[in-house]
Amino acid sequence: MAERDANGRFISSGNKKEVSKTGGYEWRGGDYTKAMQGALSKRLDIVSTKVVVDIQRSFPGSGVANATAAERRENASQPGEIPHVQFGFLRDNIGWMRVTRLVRRIGTGIGGTLSVPYAASLEKGNDRGMQKRPYMRPGIRRNARLIKKSLTAPVKLKGFNEKAV
Repeated sequence: MAERDANGRFISSGNKKEVSKTGGYEWRGGDYTKAMQGALSKRLDIVSTKVVVDIQRSFPGSGVANATAAERRENASQPGEIPHVQFGFLRDNIGWMRVTRLVRRIGTGIGGTLSVPYAASLEKGNDRGMQKRPYMRPGIRRNARLIKKSLTAPVKLKGFNEKAV
């Protein structure tokens, strides 16, 4: 027998399929939550990949490996600009990883990429005189609409979207 709360409503017991004697509805809250999280997790994977690619493509410059020091100084970014590519190490080591089912982390040193020691100094600046040259936050802002759209679009879950008879 299902338990009732102080107001006489039936209390959910997770994945147990209980039929309310008053309404005849089958409670599948735990199943629905699991299916919804799975669908959102797939969407987060897709969005994370798109955001990383956009951030990588936003770096100006070609990153000629055999450039002289003078050529690298000429190609240097100004404070406030997205860093210009010198060797491509930062750009090539931005990745993403799944932290939990509904959390993704984007940055360097994650998702099979190498850690870039100067990445945070470029993004935020530092106390040794380097002014910030943000690349990550502008990338997230550029993709805010895509992120919001993919997480708020209707989700069709097999077995949950059919009309009740």
